[in-house]
Amino acid sequence: MKKSTITLILVLAFANVFSTPNYLTSSEYVETESGIIFVKSIRYGINNFIIAETDEGVKLTLKQNEVKSYKKDGKIFKQLNFYKNGNMCAACAFLEQVYTKAGYTLYKYLTYNSSGKKTTNFYLFKGDRFEKRVTKD
Repeated sequence: MKKSTITLILVLAFANVFSTPNYLTSSEYVETESGIIFVKSIRYGINNFIIAETDEGVKLTLKQNEVKSYKKDGKIFKQLNFYKNGNMCAACAFLEQVYTKAGYTLYKYLTYNSSGKKTTNFYLFKGDRFEKRVTKD
């Protein structure tokens, strides 16, 4: 009886290994209004995100305003209203999610000036609502 139980458990575990859905094996995705698309790679165009290849081998091109969020190289980027000097700019930007706790999320946004100097800005959001800009002071 013990051998048959152990054999049954091993057979079910072995069958479960090969029945893993495709979306669990892909680490990168793009979220749009119509849902989540799991992809193998993401490349960027000037005005578009170009999804080089989905898990099924299909190539897609999406406009920036169609994309709500994406995950690339283990980092999650979400399109949120961008705030500069406390004022909301007209354009949205993709902010990198750094930390989440108790409904608050800290996002990072990198900018480069004309000489190539990098500036890192941090913003605190509660859900999709801007709370404040986080500074070193």
